[in-house]
Amino acid sequence: MATHTFALLKQRDINSCIERACDAVSEWESAWCPSSGIEIDCSETCDPSVIQPGGLWTAHRLTQGSLVWCYCPTEFGKQAERLIFDLNDALRSTDRHRESALAENVANEAVDELVALLLNRLAGPTTAQLEFGTKPADWQFRRHSGTALIKITIGGKTLSLLIPSERLPSHEIARKSPPREAVTPLPVALNKIEVRLIAELGDVEMSLGHFASLQLGDVINLSIGIDQSLTVFTENRCPVGVAHLGKQDGNRALEMFKIPHN
Repeated sequence: MATHTFALLKQRDINSCIERACDAVSEWESAWCPSSGIEIDCSETCDPSVIQPGGLWTAHRLTQGSLVWCYCPTEFGKQAERLIFDLNDALRSTDRHRESALAENVANEAVDELVALLLNRLAGPTTAQLEFGTKPADWQFRRHSGTALIKITIGGKTLSLLIPSERLPSHEIARKSPPREAVTPLPVALNKIEVRLIAELGDVEMSLGHFASLQLGDVINLSIGIDQSLTVFTENRCPVGVAHLGKQDGNRALEMFKIPHN
């Protein structure tokens, strides 16, 4: 039996999805129908029953090979048509409009463009390959699958996108970020010589005492309650690190970083 990695959809993932989806919808509205009243939501997939019946799944292959999925109910295209041509139900049901294939084709083109914009902003470029009728695997609807469900709603009809967690916008920065350099412990920077350390914040100078050993994240009780960076010097004003004051278990955590040599 196949097993799948446990994954959590973090709040930063949801926030990134909603932000980028809003950008895509705004671009689409400016081209097709300003003030469309589209509603946007993002959550973790947990139950396939949230998908409205009466639509079609399409699988979109990204340029790097992954699949993302789109589910579009038939009624979603009709709602888009009403928006674009400013129709009410009475006008849309007239024989004259019902026989117009042009309006339907325009609406379908608009929906296709909306899907393309959303996928490009949320998951990256897609190829021209579409796999119609391909549904996501059942495990992607399980809680903690890490799959994001982005819902775009027009007039109560919802277009749904399923995107695996590793393709979400918040992972893009992590994928591209270079590895961080390892932090050098302060004792190494000081060659393990006991010295008196002085912290300086603007015009304020304070003594941190004498230390022969100080590690990243060590807790020191200080008399001030600030949350910003300090520069740390030895007695002879040689800078040896940057400290950051932050709360930890009610005390002040002094986090030391070695200043790189020029």
